[in-house]
Amino acid sequence: MMEKPEKRSALIIGAGIYGLITAKSLLCDSGSFFHSVEIFEKNTDLGGVWAQNRIYEGLTTNSPLLTYEIPGFPYPDELRKAGSHVNAQDVNSYLKAYAERFDLTSRIRFDCRVEDVSWDTRHSMWVVRCQEATRAFTKDFSHIVVCTGLYHSSHNPLSKSQTSQFNGHIWHSSDISNPAVQRTLGASQSVVVIGAGKSALDLATLVAQGRCPTTTSHVAPAVKLVYRRPHWLAPRRIFQNSVSFEKVLFSRFVNAWLPFVTPPDYFHYLIAETAVGQWLTRQIFRFIAYDFITSNGQQDLPQTIPHHSFAQALSGALHVEPPGYLECVRDGRIEVCEGSIDMLQDHTARLKNKHGETRVVNADNVILATGYNLSPRPYRNIALNGFAYSLLNPTVAFVAAHWISDYFRGVIQAPPQDIIDEGTSHSG
Repeated sequence: MMEKPEKRSALIIGAGIYGLITAKSLLCDSGSFFHSVEIFEKNTDLGGVWAQNRIYEGLTTNSPLLTYEIPGFPYPDELRKAGSHVNAQDVNSYLKAYAERFDLTSRIRFDCRVEDVSWDTRHSMWVVRCQEATRAFTKDFSHIVVCTGLYHSSHNPLSKSQTSQFNGHIWHSSDISNPAVQRTLGASQSVVVIGAGKSALDLATLVAQGRCPTTTSHVAPAVKLVYRRPHWLAPRRIFQNSVSFEKVLFSRFVNAWLPFVTPPDYFHYLIAETAVGQWLTRQIFRFIAYDFITSNGQQDLPQTIPHHSFAQALSGALHVEPPGYLECVRDGRIEVCEGSIDMLQDHTARLKNKHGETRVVNADNVILATGYNLSPRPYRNIALNGFAYSLLNPTVAFVAAHWISDYFRGVIQAPPQDIIDEGTSHSG
């Protein structure tokens, strides 16, 4: 079935936070440039990773609340406290309120998966082939914004040869919201969690504390947390619990020491290019790193302390410590294994540590908290929003949505391809 296009019609693929912000921008901030704006969402609920059927107990934002807020649309007053992290149910409610406030919900086609996108040269339109519930259809659009984000297609780092003889269950972190999966984990004897990110720590803590529902009286499973290296854990309050973390991290003072200005101004030149500036920068970050460790109380847990510098973590690999995680490591309910999975067989996992030594542990369930695959590439009148990780995701989404809107309307122009290629090679 072919649905006739609207003149200058925009399709947003994905109804997560990036998709909703982009749709609002195209609708409300671009005048009457677009005659229609639609959102196709493969799930049955909006919110992306914060959709009702993807969240689980204990899931919160990695970023503090005041940095995970859409500009111009604050959270309810009772939630807006410095240092707090929003639980998943509140994020879901917040995004639904945003969608209702800007009349986005009625524009979403749920359970609608985009199967193919092709360019019609004759009519200068995008032909989008979709599967909606039990029917297939195609529809033309003049512009498309892909907002499927970084959390769209789950990543499995284990090969078939590593798992073919395994008789237990292998889950991805995106499966854990399923009540049946949680009951299976709750009845488990031993669980291996792979990953060092926020989801891995959340899920290891959830299982180790026995918070997965079970139909039988059962002690919490033994948990092995396997990662190649630990990430820096951000305490909720720093400087010996005297000030909330985000008040310092997102201050002008700290940002002044990040050498991301190209070419550097005079101040950044002094910091980044002179011996005195480099020494002073190292001392500041060394002090902050020490304070993070002591504020978290990690001094007696060397297996949780990163070997890489704190400054490297500011590019994104910085996670807030889930409540109870370090206590579980300290009392042995979570055993940290710095290394990788070598083989899964029967109901065991063969682990290889960073020195190449192997050992076999029990494992009747394995959770892959190993992230997602990233595959889309921009082309013609397609824009992408949501593929650059940031500690300020809503703000980045907001700014990018306005850039996309202005680009589609011809207010701003893309740089020449050679400049884009040069910038891409530098960022890689």
